[in-house]
Amino acid sequence: MKTFMKNAFMTLLRQMAGIGAGLLTTVLIARELGPSGQGAYALAILLPTLLMTFMNLGVGQSSVYYIGQKQINVADAWKTNTITAAMLSTLAIVVGVLIVLFGDAFFGALDNTLLIGMLFLLPVLFASRFFQALFQAVKDFASFNIIVLTTHLSLLASVWLALSVFHLGLPGALIAYAVAQIVTLGVVAWLLRSRLQLTWKKATWRPGYMKSSIAFGSKAYMSNVMAFLNYRVDLLLVSFYLSPAAVGIYFVTVSFAEKLWMVSQAITTVLYPEIASSKSESEKNRLTSTVARMTCGLSLAMGVVLWVISEPAVHLVLGAEYAQAAVVLKWLLPGIVLGAVAKIFSNDVAGRGKPEYNLYVSIAMVVCNILLNIAFIPWLGIKGAALATSVTYGINWLIKCLIFRRMTHMPWLTFLCVQPKDIEALWHFVARRRRTAV
Repeated sequence: MKTFMKNAFMTLLRQMAGIGAGLLTTVLIARELGPSGQGAYALAILLPTLLMTFMNLGVGQSSVYYIGQKQINVADAWKTNTITAAMLSTLAIVVGVLIVLFGDAFFGALDNTLLIGMLFLLPVLFASRFFQALFQAVKDFASFNIIVLTTHLSLLASVWLALSVFHLGLPGALIAYAVAQIVTLGVVAWLLRSRLQLTWKKATWRPGYMKSSIAFGSKAYMSNVMAFLNYRVDLLLVSFYLSPAAVGIYFVTVSFAEKLWMVSQAITTVLYPEIASSKSESEKNRLTSTVARMTCGLSLAMGVVLWVISEPAVHLVLGAEYAQAAVVLKWLLPGIVLGAVAKIFSNDVAGRGKPEYNLYVSIAMVVCNILLNIAFIPWLGIKGAALATSVTYGINWLIKCLIFRRMTHMPWLTFLCVQPKDIEALWHFVARRRRTAV
């Protein structure tokens, strides 16, 4: 448990540094491009992200599971993942071109040249995703954190140069995004060689592993696709019903609200390989219930603070153009807080080898989210999108709690309510870290 808390704590520190850089990047883009330009930027980067999510086939998660179960070594997984990334990204580019040519309903406001240019970033995105999973699989969270922080810092620096120094507008912001992804892949390649000592000649391509990883990963993959749609379908529907400016305001609001997930994201990064490699059911139950309680308490406290300061913070940071974002943020926050806890249970279920449970829930949630957005956006505008998303996240949280309880038979209060021993354990851990720092 001590090692788990140390890894989670260090990952949380990286999350906080990354969030700081991410917020500065969001503010820079929002102020320099305005709501309409921000909306166009959001849709342009959404397309390659959407394709990568739809077509990665869960290969990264499979690597974490199979390496954790010692069914393949890291070198062979890396070489096989490299070949898989090349194949899948090529197919994704072809699909993306077809979407650009025939997807006017969602992307018609954007220049096709910009959209197609962003598609050629897909090989970089696929390779980075698959390679990062290797560090997670071997529990090298120091390298994992370096990689993620590199993305945030390089994007901040690139955006600042493109928008504030050279004033390149929307094309400059997209170039900055591409540069950040390429820099990240370069750092990943360096770490693979320096930390894991991986070389192409010493690794073996395993077609059998590729087949097995896709078969296993397809369960988690479909769940991730549905989860991604659940997180981003509202943005597409706002684009469909409303204006690019509305997309910009909504995207910035969601970007700020989702920063509350930094606690759960840090924990789930460490939790999944721990659950996947653990042989003890009681240890799995104890670990997940503890981190779920802590995540619930911390996310709720952060949500309350953000609710109170939302209006002055939006006016101070983003300016009058984004005034509506404060109201939208308040509608989003309840669902965001509950969503943080749901992420813990999702990774626990996947780590136990049952990712199909997450898939079934995710499919239902996507349908629910789409229907609620279609009902609420024409009526309430972007506030309707926030309400639909918040309600969907709340339902998702309830179902994930029910699944976890059915699998473990643990009392509700055991995994939902913060206990005095949690506060004591957290206090002692922080005290030890402070003594170590001194």
